[in-house]
This record gives sequence, C-alpha cells and structure tokens, in this order.
Amino acid sequence: MDNEISENSYTKFYRMPRLKSQLDVSQSSIWAWVKAGKFPKPIKLGANTTVWRAADVEAWAQSKIAASQKNDSRMNRKLSGNNKSCEVTHAKP
Repeated sequence: MDNEISENSYTKFYRMPRLKSQLDVSQSSIWAWVKAGKFPKPIKLGANTTVWRAADVEAWAQSKIAASQKNDSRMNRKLSGNNKSCEVTHAKP
C-alpha cells in the first residue's frame, strides 16, 4: 500500500515538442527565456531527457495572461482619458 501512487501525488511533465506546440514558439525562444529567467527551469531526468513540470508551465502561462489583462486595463483607462473629439478636415485640391 505504501508503494501506491495516489492520484494527487502524480506529477505531469512537458517535453520540448509539447512546449513548442502549446506555446507556438521555437525551441530557441524557450531556451532564451529559461536563460533570462523568464520561463521555468527544466528538470533533467536523464542524459537526454529534459522536462518541465506542467504545473510550473501552467502557472507561468496564467501569470502572462494576468499581466496582459492588467496591461489591457491600463491601456483602456489611458485611452478613455484622452477621449477628446477631434475633427479632421481635408483640403480640396
């Protein structure tokens, strides 16, 4: 019974092909983000096996979505503050 893995303790991993497809970016972009500290660090499972914890990637994606929505909200407030009408006239040739 101690050797059983409970449903809650299962950790899901993503490999590079899944990340590239899911994020629609290149492998070099992902590695550049990792190097810059802008993307979760990978885990080496073996000499030729690199993975990312799915929970880390999902948390990263949610943070990007939240930041984007926050920026959209700020942009909308800026635009509504500059809501002065402007009339454009065209000179006749």
